[in-house]
Amino acid sequence: MLHMALKNVIGIGDTGAIEHKNSREVTQTMQLSLPVTYEKGKLYKLTIADVQPDPDQPRKYFDEQALAELKASIEKHGVLQPVLVRQGADGSLLLVSGERRYQASLLAGCTTIPAVFTDGEPAEIAIVENLLRENLTAIEEAEAIENLRAQHNYALNDLVHILGKSDSAISAILSLNRLPTEVKDDCRTDPKTARSILVEIAKLKTPEKMTATYIKYKNSGITRGEIRKQAAKQKPTDAPVDLTFVSQLYDRLYLLDPATLTPDQKTGLHQELSRLRSMVYQKMKRLK
Repeated sequence: MLHMALKNVIGIGDTGAIEHKNSREVTQTMQLSLPVTYEKGKLYKLTIADVQPDPDQPRKYFDEQALAELKASIEKHGVLQPVLVRQGADGSLLLVSGERRYQASLLAGCTTIPAVFTDGEPAEIAIVENLLRENLTAIEEAEAIENLRAQHNYALNDLVHILGKSDSAISAILSLNRLPTEVKDDCRTDPKTARSILVEIAKLKTPEKMTATYIKYKNSGITRGEIRKQAAKQKPTDAPVDLTFVSQLYDRLYLLDPATLTPDQKTGLHQELSRLRSMVYQKMKRLK
């Protein structure tokens, strides 16, 4: 009796063990619920389930064969190069770059992945990293740079500084955003068409001509020079350029009342005017 009484007083025995176990579980739960802080530039071994793909990832298409080859390599050697991650506003971990390694790791059944933490501008990091590796298609590159420009209201000079490319190269890349959707979608899934060819096609006047020329190129393999000749035929070289559209555009923009637009129209107009401002800056610079 005395022995049992002592057990109850000092909290040992079956009940005490359970109480001790519960206390430990509560402590562990409290530790898990505390926000985790990460240090910039440090390498971490993260649970892959805790890492979320970035919805703004520039790369949209992954070659299935290349992904399968990377999966086989990861199964044999592991992930040799860490991915880049950042912390979202809610504390979640978002992938900044390395999505191909991330996807291949998932296919390989990995439970963890090596990652370096960064707190830089995610859009810039993702685009620059992919551009340096040259693993974006021409269309993905054009869309990624346009998104970067629109999100931060960057002028051409800003993009030149960030991406380390000439203004003429960036202008040529951005021109691909003029291509019809069906052409861009085809290039995304079959990225064999050279950027130089697409730049020439983008110079054509109408979406219909762009699509027709693209189909002709794919079917018969017309050269870049032939596409240039087609673009040159669109207007006589000695004919004066009609600039009345500039004043017409000014008048229409002046009369436009933003209060009459829907939220979607306002968003779309803001993006188009940002593109227009960048183009006007480029043209004014060339007029000097």
